[in-house]
Amino acid sequence: MGIKKLCYRDKLFAYILATMLIGFKASSLPEHVTAQPPQDVWLNVFVHGIMSIKPHISWNNFMLFLKDEIAGTLYEKTVELMREDEFFFRNQAMQQIGFHRIDPLLFEGNASASTAFVLEEISKHYGIDRKNYYYTYGWTGLLSAKSRFKDAKKLFLALEQEVKRLRAENLNPRIRLMGYSHGGNVNLNIAAVRQKEFPHSSLVIDEVVNIGTPVITDSDFLINDPMFKRIFHLYSMTDRVQPLDFFAPKQFFSDRMFRPRKGFMLPNKLIQIQLKVTRCKNNVTRDPNRFLLSKNLSNPTIVYGKKGLLRDMSPGHVELWFFGWTPLFYRKNYPLYPLPTIAFAPVIMHHAEQIAKTTSPEYSIVADIRPQHNVILFRKSYDYQVHSTVSYLPADKLQKMHDAILQCKPELYSNDIYKAHIHDAARNAQQLINNAAQNVQKIMENAAKDAQKIISDAAQDSQQIIKEAMNSAQKIMNDAHSYVIH
Repeated sequence: MGIKKLCYRDKLFAYILATMLIGFKASSLPEHVTAQPPQDVWLNVFVHGIMSIKPHISWNNFMLFLKDEIAGTLYEKTVELMREDEFFFRNQAMQQIGFHRIDPLLFEGNASASTAFVLEEISKHYGIDRKNYYYTYGWTGLLSAKSRFKDAKKLFLALEQEVKRLRAENLNPRIRLMGYSHGGNVNLNIAAVRQKEFPHSSLVIDEVVNIGTPVITDSDFLINDPMFKRIFHLYSMTDRVQPLDFFAPKQFFSDRMFRPRKGFMLPNKLIQIQLKVTRCKNNVTRDPNRFLLSKNLSNPTIVYGKKGLLRDMSPGHVELWFFGWTPLFYRKNYPLYPLPTIAFAPVIMHHAEQIAKTTSPEYSIVADIRPQHNVILFRKSYDYQVHSTVSYLPADKLQKMHDAILQCKPELYSNDIYKAHIHDAARNAQQLINNAAQNVQKIMENAAKDAQKIISDAAQDSQQIIKEAMNSAQKIMNDAHSYVIH
């Protein structure tokens, strides 16, 4: 019995001691435990360009584009149907209308995943360490300033919602918008949306990256909005499409670069980058001595690419954004084939940002990709001397990337099929417009018939009312006459 009491007393003592120790440790903890700082994540949003207007070039449409009065037109309906056709998603970073996360799986037709993949791989190769999420923003793709503003508003709201969602997960979202052609002007219009409709918004765009974007006075000044922290403007001198927007107000043609004017100064946060791609002429690669001369970067003519040993292969408008399997205007001998030039944007921007510290935003930084020389050289546009260089991707790395993205190359993607899809969209749009017109005509005819019936019924009712009123009046007069007689 004594042993049992002893055991019980020991257990009770141990329990009291443990309770006191736990209480002491709990009381020694700070009242507010410091939470882990949110992790930075980068939202990379691809914003595509306009859909082709080539089938819609006519004098009548020209005037509609000029006045920005395209609502209800065949052009608007055709583009709407093209945007719903997944066939046009297979050669560029573009998905359905709206804000969508990119499925990272590489499979046939998923060109958006291919774009995200090559940017991620190239970023990692050059040591650009970021946690990246990839999205597309699909807009109407219409050649219309009014539409760009409306689509920018939808993008603005989608970004605010996604930022809020990620912050709730203890993440610190940072935003990079990558806009191609007029998709870049959708990006800039986000500032117009903020100014006009959401002036108290705290939304911040860390990087705007516009590629081949027509510079127009209708939106160029928006780069000064404080919501944009850094703006990269990438262009190519061999892009024949970028300067051809003659529908922009207050100017004859769009520009390649941002230029200051009265009342508009270029901010230091703007970095303008001219993209070049250079290769050796065919006979140079077969001659070791001439090939060696073509690599002599102490020679200004070699640096500038004007020496007879070299050939300028700089990207056209399509080669900036699309993959090599696109059926139109992507050269099979383009040195970066089958990659879109935008694939190299991360390393080019990273390097150009350092050079920009000593360069006025009025001047461009030239990034010259020379795969045969295994180099990307950088210089200031006004300088024939090389500022710096980085190595081009190793052959084995390139081959692995090519093998991976070719999984996304679609079958049956020829020029004829491409044109057929555009033709089908135009034909179906015309049919829809015709049907709508017929429906309107029927509605008008039925309305006219209903109106006529109402008028006829009203006339008959009026005649009956008048007849009854006259009878009543006659009766009253008769009664009155009888009263007088009596």
